[in-house]
Amino acid sequence: MWCSGAHAHRLSADLAPLCRHALPRARPYNSFVLLANGLVVTKDFDHATREPALLSVLDPDSLEPVCPHVPLPEPSIARLSADGDTVYALGDHTLFRLVWDGRTLVRDPSWSFRYREHPDQSYGWDIALEGGHAWFMDQGAHDYAGTMLGAGIAERAIHLYRVSLADARDRDAVAVCGLPRGTCTNPPLYDPERRIAVAYDSGNGVIAAWRLTGSGALEPLWRRPLATAGHLIRFADTGMLLAYDFHAPAFFRTGVFRALSRWIAPLATRPAAREQLARATSEDVVLLDLATGEERARAKVPTMFQSVVFPAPGWSNDVYYCSFSTIARVAFPVA
Repeated sequence: MWCSGAHAHRLSADLAPLCRHALPRARPYNSFVLLANGLVVTKDFDHATREPALLSVLDPDSLEPVCPHVPLPEPSIARLSADGDTVYALGDHTLFRLVWDGRTLVRDPSWSFRYREHPDQSYGWDIALEGGHAWFMDQGAHDYAGTMLGAGIAERAIHLYRVSLADARDRDAVAVCGLPRGTCTNPPLYDPERRIAVAYDSGNGVIAAWRLTGSGALEPLWRRPLATAGHLIRFADTGMLLAYDFHAPAFFRTGVFRALSRWIAPLATRPAAREQLARATSEDVVLLDLATGEERARAKVPTMFQSVVFPAPGWSNDVYYCSFSTIARVAFPVA
């Protein structure tokens, strides 16, 4: 399936359009999650309007709604997450849970968590559901212009949150590195076998890990400088972690560059400008040891932009990297 603006599309394996459905609001949609019963849930997002998000439950074949659209109490920037027939939605102040009751999605009044309580704090990003917990980070407001470095808006340091799926009162939060104007645009990662959580501050270029103790506390494990902003990938069999390290001239991190970016961006369509930008910027795909943070391998990818989008694991010690300008396959040596 594919979402384009306010329309959902179903495509064949060779990308031929099979059907299309107009979604209820004329604004972007940024989620497709699949329930265990086969239904698809999506939602709109438009933070500027301050209008609460609207969830739509769609038939996977026709893409027609199977029930009335379900309003969320708050706007939501983060993508949805699902576990079985349960949906987790992160509003701009509160984490909610909704359950499919056979007819519609119903908000669970016994389970929620209001995470945003500080004036210098911004909304959270995507939730990772793993090991019986919901994991996410706050400080999602940023002014990305080619890089997340220096792009944080809210003054507070970014935090990693853990919320038990069994009881939302069982929770914890830790600062990723404690530096001001931390930010992110993607989820953290949790390895349930090793009980290791990994989070990052894309605004300050730091990645860190904690071990989850039996009491539910997060004990610091390692921390290192790394300009990572895209989705992390865990290789469970080898205990390796895929992250990134973006490189660009210092000017790219300044407010002046971001202010000029709307005029600079059209240059990206010109081959000569693209070539020059690709020489100035690059991103390393980095393989780390989950338990120690030790670097095991690194590969440089020419790219005009720091990746904030989805990579994909390959079939044999490889990964497909993606940014707004570049797609690349990166293979790693067998451990």
